[in-house]
Amino acid sequence: MGPMRDSSAIRSMPDMLRERLAEDGYVLIRNLLPREHVLHLRNQLALILKGLGWLDASRPAEHCIGIDGVACVDPEPPFLTLLQRFNELVAFHSLSHHPTLVAFFQSVFADEVLVHPRSLPRVIFPQLEEYTTPAHQDYPNIQGTPEVYTAWMPLMDCPSEVGGLQLAAGSHRSGVYDFHIGNGVGGIEITDPLEGRWVGGPTQAGDVIVFHSMLVHKGIPNRSERVRLSIDARFQPVSQPFNALNAESPYGTPSAWETLYDGWAKTTASEHLQRYWERYDLTFEDFDTQWFDKRDELGFALGEQGDARARSVLLRVVARDKDPAKRERAQKLLATL
Repeated sequence: MGPMRDSSAIRSMPDMLRERLAEDGYVLIRNLLPREHVLHLRNQLALILKGLGWLDASRPAEHCIGIDGVACVDPEPPFLTLLQRFNELVAFHSLSHHPTLVAFFQSVFADEVLVHPRSLPRVIFPQLEEYTTPAHQDYPNIQGTPEVYTAWMPLMDCPSEVGGLQLAAGSHRSGVYDFHIGNGVGGIEITDPLEGRWVGGPTQAGDVIVFHSMLVHKGIPNRSERVRLSIDARFQPVSQPFNALNAESPYGTPSAWETLYDGWAKTTASEHLQRYWERYDLTFEDFDTQWFDKRDELGFALGEQGDARARSVLLRVVARDKDPAKRERAQKLLATL
């Protein structure tokens, strides 16, 4: 893994940023967000983690010290509860709307910016290398337009032992890659090793890595004692097609948007965040299920062979698929694994 190219010096030069995004598929901007703002959100999330029993009770919550052998992973029910609690925080949603971040994308797009309603918290428990997010692309999950960009924001300092994100530079120019079953995000892992392309390195709270929806990326194992916290927020030009599924209630939890909003304090900021995407004249594009259909069939095939690698996919089918027959089939296979 080589070092990431630092684009901080050109953060106010949109033409150069666009050239670099076209070439590498990503840019790293140091200190784009106020460090104290990011750490404040980290502290709020850490208190939730500690309250749910996922952090060492004898240590301050903001240290994010994990407990040996105690973890939950998406889409297990305890993890879905954790995600729901995070989404109940106004501060969790407001980070992706930070004026500095939106202004950055506005300059890059030279267009009005649509902030995707769902930001995704990443909670990487220590010493669980088998659950480190494998190589994948965001586009099959997001769709709408390929011109969606993810802002990966570490909520804590991430030296090498804590890990972070690594990216396959230039891999966004080759379409959707073939994949097999994986334990991480989306339950898939790209088969091409993309040797010689991987870059990464330490990051700090306030840094932002922006990358194209087609760029292959993966997690770096967390070999520390701390739970690693980060957020994926997504942005696209308003003029590009939008996949309406990205505006559904987060993670398929029971809480609809209105339920979340009812729990928010009534402020100007919180009201501005409520169903803001409906104020835009958007063009919608249907979700193409071909990659999820392939993933699910691979999972069913492995499950029928008694292969435990199928568990990640089958759990996702049970938690989120709208087809009751598929959910029942997945549940039966899970019981046999």
